[in-house]
Amino acid sequence: MRHRLGRDKTWLLMWVLCGCRATAPGTPAPETPPEAARIHGTEGDSPTFAAWRGEHLPMKEVRPGLFAATLVGDMAASGVYVLRVRVVPHGSVAPHSHPDGRLTTVLSGTIHYGRSDTIDPERAQVFGPGDSYYTPPNTPHWLTTGPEGTVYEETGFGPSAQVPVTPPSP
Repeated sequence: MRHRLGRDKTWLLMWVLCGCRATAPGTPAPETPPEAARIHGTEGDSPTFAAWRGEHLPMKEVRPGLFAATLVGDMAASGVYVLRVRVVPHGSVAPHSHPDGRLTTVLSGTIHYGRSDTIDPERAQVFGPGDSYYTPPNTPHWLTTGPEGTVYEETGFGPSAQVPVTPPSP
């Protein structure tokens, strides 16, 4: 016979899994929910809502040919973050790793992606708009772009960093 949770226990379990907090009877609920992550919109930061439309998202040049903007959270802090990244046509991101796993979703253009200490176009997997891939923590990886460049989003859980990979000596 399977064990079934009672109705009260089921609601309590859902409440906990959703990250909700209980309040004492008669205590009014907070007017604003607790902040899960800081959202960085083009019109200012918000704990609840922001929108990004087309090319209106200001990006900073992180290094030549690579531009990025933080949409949600802070890579350097504990918690979820979302980055929007643009790489110029025929660009590349040298082999590196991150202490956290990352989910990458291609928004436009093409990414040629590989997991190794050196860029090897013969071993690249090709991802286009709408495609997603996951890179596990501490996994050396790299990417190159095609003639149209690429825009993609990365989601991870900080604190994080980009750790350059030094290829092994021959």
